[in-house]
Amino acid sequence: MKTSTKRSSAAPLAKPGGRERVSSRKKEPYCRLPLDIAEDRRPEKKSVLPATSPTPLPKSPSFSFSFGSDMNNELFSMVDKISFEPTSSTPMLPDRGTHGHGAALALFRPECGGSIISSSPFSPKLERNSVLRSTASLHSVPSFMTTPSKIDPKEKLRLTQWGIPQPVLEQYSKRGIVSMYQWQADCLMLPGVLQGHNLVFSAPTSAGKTFIAELLALKCVLETRKKVVIILPFVSIAHEKANYLQSIFEPNGVKVGGFMGGYSPAGGFAGVDIAICTIEKANSLINRLLEEGKLSEIGAVVVDELHMIGDSHRGYLLELLLTKLLYISKRSRVSTWEGARRECEVVEGGRNEIQIIGMSATLPNLDTLSEWLDGRLYSTDFRPVPLQEMVKMGSALFDTNFQKIRELSSNEESSNDEDDIIKLCEETVRSGHSVLVFCPTKQWCETLAKRIAAAPFLTHSTSARGTVHRKEETSSFCLKSAALLGVLDQLRRTQVGLDGILEKTVPHGVGFHHAGLTFDEREIVEGAFRQGLLRILVATSTLSSGVNLPARLVIVRSPFFQKSLLDVLVYKQMVGRAGRKGVDEKGESVLICKPNEKQKVSSLFLSTPAPVTSCLDVERRKERGKSGEVIPIRRAILEVITSGKATTQTEVETYFNCTLLFAEMKKKVSPQADPLSLSKKLVCTTVDYLIENEFIGVRNQPASSKGVPTTSLQVGSGREFHATQLGAATVASALSPEEALVVLSELRKARHCFVLESELHIIYLVCKYSP
Repeated sequence: MKTSTKRSSAAPLAKPGGRERVSSRKKEPYCRLPLDIAEDRRPEKKSVLPATSPTPLPKSPSFSFSFGSDMNNELFSMVDKISFEPTSSTPMLPDRGTHGHGAALALFRPECGGSIISSSPFSPKLERNSVLRSTASLHSVPSFMTTPSKIDPKEKLRLTQWGIPQPVLEQYSKRGIVSMYQWQADCLMLPGVLQGHNLVFSAPTSAGKTFIAELLALKCVLETRKKVVIILPFVSIAHEKANYLQSIFEPNGVKVGGFMGGYSPAGGFAGVDIAICTIEKANSLINRLLEEGKLSEIGAVVVDELHMIGDSHRGYLLELLLTKLLYISKRSRVSTWEGARRECEVVEGGRNEIQIIGMSATLPNLDTLSEWLDGRLYSTDFRPVPLQEMVKMGSALFDTNFQKIRELSSNEESSNDEDDIIKLCEETVRSGHSVLVFCPTKQWCETLAKRIAAAPFLTHSTSARGTVHRKEETSSFCLKSAALLGVLDQLRRTQVGLDGILEKTVPHGVGFHHAGLTFDEREIVEGAFRQGLLRILVATSTLSSGVNLPARLVIVRSPFFQKSLLDVLVYKQMVGRAGRKGVDEKGESVLICKPNEKQKVSSLFLSTPAPVTSCLDVERRKERGKSGEVIPIRRAILEVITSGKATTQTEVETYFNCTLLFAEMKKKVSPQADPLSLSKKLVCTTVDYLIENEFIGVRNQPASSKGVPTTSLQVGSGREFHATQLGAATVASALSPEEALVVLSELRKARHCFVLESELHIIYLVCKYSP
């Protein structure tokens, strides 16, 4: 499945959210229904709503994400002969209101060999009545399930069989995506996934994980009319994904916008259907929606690189975000009805208020994450393009077991190539493919890029036609020098101008990529490499996480990054860039290793990724060498109190019990210990700290009205919490309580000693605090 996209070298890409929104209401219905149904001209006697159905809303196109939607005509020709008058024995599906929670969806069961079966054991007559009743409150034109009796197993993988809107199918088809892999279909067919259940799944790099998330996001927007938030770890990845989804979904009227760095689309969150966010932006967005009481606008949250929860710097923000969603989902079971608070019956198998979809590489404790998120779990080792991992030691290449593969040919022209990196690049580039080299530091990237650009095989003259030809007539390698000059011109037009090193390397098809470049520079370099204009790209490890820049060969310059052995998960992400579906028949990776590093490199190949653990555990942070001054659980509890969603002791304890930390405590505590008592003690200690430092205030909880039942979530210990101005400002500023106290102390000093002689003191006060 080819997912790479090309960008014109003539001009930079458009910013996310820059395209005009096209109203979906003026388009044809999203799925191909029979003509008389699509135009709402079916005879009344053939489509009678049950007498007890709610009044339908105004007409809007329906989107049935169902298997075999092309067979609707055949199905209706059969059921038209059946009377659909409701009877007392007609089974009723739960009515989920006006948000599409009861929309009719095709339900798949993997044990049936991938064939679709009815979601009801009843006859077609009764089944259709139940579907009509469940969807009458959402659409005047209901969605119907299809039940094809015979279908070729190969056909079920074709996208045309899944009821995807035609404009989206056309966009995927332009990129060579006309079918899905078997594992993708199996994952979507997990019980309840298409009905809104949470999902956690893992697959190797380039296996097509994001395609599943794209389909579920599209389904959520078109069916429930709610918004979707997609969370990515880095700005560059978020920007690339926003551009890609804009090109795929906006022809169908689905507005996509990116929230990253200092950028947000025009109109903000209200102006988009799908929001692409970094972790920090997503957390701030969820906090604001909680405070405004608008979290119900979100129908699904997609988390790419779910293993980032274990990141020592940003993982706790991602854990807090998901914890808030889980807590709100649990709290939503308690509603106000006729002035009294009662426990509402929750129908098993129904759609979650917010569907959580988590994607990750293979992890040893993925089951813990799925239990924490209460989601279906799927894992696969499938990779569409085979990958050959190698180690270069001395002048030879070895496999991961250090069995010799071959000797590298000598090259006298490259005298300044002690690690044979230029030699490896030359072999791959001459065969017409690209190379991606990972270096530990920015300085290494620039130095190595200059050295490779000066290699003899890249420094020959340019022909009159603007193409650089090589000495060997048998070589198919050539550089499009005219296009490369266009790349230089784009770099020259950026705000910072043309970088001196890129000016020397780009004309020879070599570039570098690291955090020292501006956002625009990185975008131009990525686009040139993706289009094949730059044949060699030298980058730091941040490029390995999700950016769609595959190459035939990936070279890892050293097994040590930041003076420590590479994490196995980071290594797998790096080498996972090797191999392009639809372009390369295989991928290759080479890790540069010195003889004295053989033992450590061998342990790298044999090791497995470390289990993802909660960053809220203070003791674990100390074990990792992190300062114990910042305690994330304080920020976690302050956030939920500030939002007003947890105002009593019991509510705060319930919130804490939704964290990954509590899920780990339940598994690891001794049989004699009670995890609930441990969590209560930790919550009490944290709340006391927040009260003592005036982040929250306390007022007596009003007594419950006589005769009105009170749920367990509202019963506290007599204390009701509320955020002070300091607490609200801390959350709004995205600071931890410890950082906020430092800032507050500095502001108090500045208030008494404000200097007006120059602007320097004002500049000091407005500069961002960085501990």
